[in-house]
Amino acid sequence: KNKAMKEAGFHVPDSFDKLPEMINQVYTEMVQNGEIVETHEGETPQVPMDYTWAKKLGMVRKPANFISSIADDRGEELKYCGVTISDVFAKDMGIGGVLSLLWFRRQLPRECTNFIEMILMV
Repeated sequence: KNKAMKEAGFHVPDSFDKLPEMINQVYTEMVQNGEIVETHEGETPQVPMDYTWAKKLGMVRKPANFISSIADDRGEELKYCGVTISDVFAKDMGIGGVLSLLWFRRQLPRECTNFIEMILMV
C-alpha cells in the first residue's frame, strides 16, 4: 500500500516514527516554492481571569446574596415573595402585609392583615 502511494506521488515516510520529519520537510519545501505563504499570527486575546483564582488572591469577593422561597436580596432591591420593598411601603401593607407575604407566600386581603396586626398588638 505504501509503495503504491509513493508511486502515485504521495509523500510517505519509511516508518511512522519519521512522519514528523516528513511533514516538516514537505511544509518547508512548499514555503520555499511559494505554495504556502506564511502570515504573522495576531496577538493572543487576553483570557478572562478565573473567578476561583482571583478570589484566592483576594482580588474579588462573592457578593452576599440571600435567596429563599420567600425572600430574595439579589439585584437592587429586596423582594418578599416577588414584591419589592418599595411596593410594600407604597401600598402601605404594614406588618400584617409583610407577614402575609413571608408566612403565607401571598398577599392576604386587608381584613386578614389587619387581624394579624391586631393580634400582635394585644
